[in-house]
Amino acid sequence: MSKHFNSEVKKGLTDIGMSMRELARKSGLDISFLSKILSGKRNPPSKEKDIRNIASALGIKEEKLIFAAGRIPRKLIPAFKDPEIIDLLLSGNFKDKIAKKKKKKKKTKIPKKDNQKPLFSGREIDDTIL
Repeated sequence: MSKHFNSEVKKGLTDIGMSMRELARKSGLDISFLSKILSGKRNPPSKEKDIRNIASALGIKEEKLIFAAGRIPRKLIPAFKDPEIIDLLLSGNFKDKIAKKKKKKKKTKIPKKDNQKPLFSGREIDDTIL
């Protein structure tokens, strides 16, 4: 049973205010089957197509929901056959590489024309929010 899959689907239902019956209709799955999955009595659907249909109905990234179901999306399987990627994932160094990429991203600054004053100072923005 995948608690992560259940929580992602339940969160998706709550976020968009959709009922389980509506999800069943939009995803093409049986309502009792969905109910058993979300209550933890059954595993997530075995067919990737069914998981994709649920994700599409909820507006969730398909790959995210497939991973939440404990599976690897078909289109990513070739990457997992690469020994370098497997070594990287197993080493835990991917966390360091992700952190380095985030640090490298620079905030884009809006160029200021000569002698132009900013529209707001920090104080004015704080006052408008309150």
